[in-house]
Amino acid sequence: METNMLIFLIIAIVVIIIVLLQYSTLSKIIKTIEESNTNVKYLKSELEKINLIEKDVKHQLKAIKEDQIEIKYESLNKDISNLNQITSFSQLNHDIRTQLNGIIAFSNMLETEYTSTNNKEFLEYASNIRICGENLLKLFS
Repeated sequence: METNMLIFLIIAIVVIIIVLLQYSTLSKIIKTIEESNTNVKYLKSELEKINLIEKDVKHQLKAIKEDQIEIKYESLNKDISNLNQITSFSQLNHDIRTQLNGIIAFSNMLETEYTSTNNKEFLEYASNIRICGENLLKLFS
C-alpha cells in the first residue's frame, strides 16, 4: 500500500506541477491579452483623433472651395461689368462717330456752297466746324 501511496503522491506532485505550469502559462497569456487590450484601446483613441482631424480637414477644404467659388464668382461679375462698360462705350463711340460724320459732311457741303458765293465769314465758320469735327473724330478713332 505504501507503494500505491507513493505513486499517488508522485502523480499528485506531477499534477500540481503541471497545474502550476499551466497557471504560469495562463498568467502570461492573460498578461499578454491585457497588454493587447491596452494597445487596442490606445489605437482606438488614436483612430478617433485621426477621424476628428479628417473631419476638420474636410470642413476646411469645403470652406476653401466655397471661398474659391466666391472669388471666381466675384471675378466673373467684374468681367461682366467691364464687358458691359466696353459694350456701352463701343455703342456710345459708334453713336458719336455717326453724328460727327454727319456734321463733317454737312460742314463740307457748307464750305462748298460758301466758296462759290464768296461769303468768307460763313466759309470760315463752316471750315471751323469741319476742323473741330475732324479733331473730335480723331479722338474717338
